[in-house]
Amino acid sequence: PDRGRAKGFVANYDCVQPEAVLLEDLLRRRITTVCMYGHHTDFGQLNYNGHLVGSPGFDPADGRGAYVFNGKDQYAELSPDVADMGEILVDLRVKLDVRPKDRLPGPQTLFDFGADMANRFTLTDYVPISGELVLSWTVGGKTETLVASPGLPAGKWVDVQVGIDGTEATIRVNGKIVARKKTTFRPCDVFPPTLGRRTLVMRSRDDARPNYTQGELDSLRIYSYVPADGESLPPVPPVSPVRVSAASVAKIEKAYGDHPYKQQAYRELTRDCSNMNRAFTWRDRQMLRKKIHEQEGNPKMVAKTLALRDDYYRQEAELAIKRFRLRYEYKQSASVLKKQAEVAVIEKEIQAARKKLDQARRKVKKQTPKAAPKPAEDKAYEKKLAADQLGSGFTLATNDLEIRGAGELLGEEQSGHIQAIGFTLYLEMLDRAVTAIRNGSKPNLDASLDQGIEVNLHIPALIPEDYLPDVSMRLTLYKRLADCQLASELHELQVEMIDRFGLLPEPTKSLFQLAELKQLGERLGLKKIEAGPNGGRLQFTATTEVEPITIIKMVQAEPDTFRLQNNDQLSFTMPMDDPRERFRLVSDLLTKLLPIKSK
Repeated sequence: PDRGRAKGFVANYDCVQPEAVLLEDLLRRRITTVCMYGHHTDFGQLNYNGHLVGSPGFDPADGRGAYVFNGKDQYAELSPDVADMGEILVDLRVKLDVRPKDRLPGPQTLFDFGADMANRFTLTDYVPISGELVLSWTVGGKTETLVASPGLPAGKWVDVQVGIDGTEATIRVNGKIVARKKTTFRPCDVFPPTLGRRTLVMRSRDDARPNYTQGELDSLRIYSYVPADGESLPPVPPVSPVRVSAASVAKIEKAYGDHPYKQQAYRELTRDCSNMNRAFTWRDRQMLRKKIHEQEGNPKMVAKTLALRDDYYRQEAELAIKRFRLRYEYKQSASVLKKQAEVAVIEKEIQAARKKLDQARRKVKKQTPKAAPKPAEDKAYEKKLAADQLGSGFTLATNDLEIRGAGELLGEEQSGHIQAIGFTLYLEMLDRAVTAIRNGSKPNLDASLDQGIEVNLHIPALIPEDYLPDVSMRLTLYKRLADCQLASELHELQVEMIDRFGLLPEPTKSLFQLAELKQLGERLGLKKIEAGPNGGRLQFTATTEVEPITIIKMVQAEPDTFRLQNNDQLSFTMPMDDPRERFRLVSDLLTKLLPIKSK
């Protein structure tokens, strides 16, 4: 706790501004680092912030500021690290309220630090009962006490200091020692590693008897060492240059007297101070404190620093207003409003079409009669239940074909033994053979099955996860997109995706454009299409449909753009930085290469 701080100063909870939740530790740590220009001082923030429970009130009347606790359900809880030390000094400035006659007298706990009921140390005021101030510590269920008499007076501000250093425990009131006892107890003894830690202020941890304290808390400071008799504590650094002061309160008293507006003036004063404190960045606060320390409280230099800070915030506010006006003017411009109106019309049309489609689907579903179960389906269902081993899918498909009258399609009497090569490969080979016969050519059984064209335009082309989060649905759409053989099929799939998932993002549009180029390249018999920002190349297969004379004419007409390489590649050089322009130029080039009968 001593590292980078004033000697032994751990936390400073100074109640200087209204706050509903945060109990701020106003002590900062100065960090000295090494940069490329030598040594410089940076100001980091190491704090032990706590929080307020029950929204205690705030009293600025005495010029210092204090939180007001009602003694019923309001208290504060600090960071547990502030008390887990071998030596501690807790310094409080409190004012206990006079208990009204209609309330029964009872103890009031000023703080309760520890892990549980069997491990803790507390400071409790028993003035309404026995007139004593009791410091007790419990370790492993065994309790010791230190009693100071008399206790704290009601209605007066009192400085209370509790010191525990492992050799003795002391209680000081207004700087004087009122109780002392020899003990080996240390604060860290009540924080076993296996238990939780809580540091409560203005109440006890016993939910059955919380002993809430009714009064005001001005400050709570925690040190990691107990000073010897006659030794003074390290000075408290200035908290904030903007705070409620005695002069400002006296000015309000003089101006308004007993007028009801006085309370509103108090509220405005505390609110303005709170807003100014929030307006500080942590760097501004630290640099201002540093200035005050270095200038030794020179009022002229401090005033100059405050003026520079105010001017900075004034310029920042003006800049924010200008940004807001520019943003508002842009949003209200004619082009933006026109574009927003167009998008709104398109969205309404899409919603209307989607609604009609949903109505039609529901209508068809209602009108479709449910088919009665068939014996064959029952048999298939029984076999499906029995298929629970690896490779049972193919067996299930074979049984399904037998049920539907496939005969000996997969039996031993058919040549080829489809079961040896797989049903999917058989269908691909069959599809190639049928396509070749329809085109009037002889099927080439020796050709490789993997004759797909490779298209690479160096552009993102995919279905984004934020557009379609379902992984299985994305894989299904990729498969359907790869199976499309015609431009009309691509268009139908595109319309279906817009209908189901919304407008296509740019990467998905690029994916469909690549599919169109792939279909066009397959018609030409290309092996590879590659294009980038500065050009690209086309690679032909041995059975390409492109006429050689077409390529020769293009190279002769534009020798700076087209070049023929290795007798099977056509390279082209042209600027294509825009992805849309790249798609258009490659599509136009492939269209030029189409034979006349294909066109």
